[in-house]
Amino acid sequence: MPNKLLEADQGEYADIYLKMRIPTFFIGSNKGHVPFIADWISYKEAAGETTDYAAGYLNGKTTLFWTYGLYNDVKTKGHITAMYSHVFQTVETVKNKTQQ
Repeated sequence: MPNKLLEADQGEYADIYLKMRIPTFFIGSNKGHVPFIADWISYKEAAGETTDYAAGYLNGKTTLFWTYGLYNDVKTKGHITAMYSHVFQTVETVKNKTQQ
């Protein structure tokens, strides 16, 4: 969640995110996934901001990453619900592909 992003970017967690076999999503991150998997940069120090609302990452046979924004960049309950739907669809799609 957005209020936990500064904690989630701690270098000690980078190795965990790199080893996970399911996608990890950082909700509220407008700086992508890099601050979370690179122990040499913090979320505060990461360059640039995007209009994305969520960033996902998976280090498997290939490295995959996703970003999802909110419809028209407007934060409403409906738009956030739709974004979560995309996140869950992504997790399900990845899960199905890895089970084949």
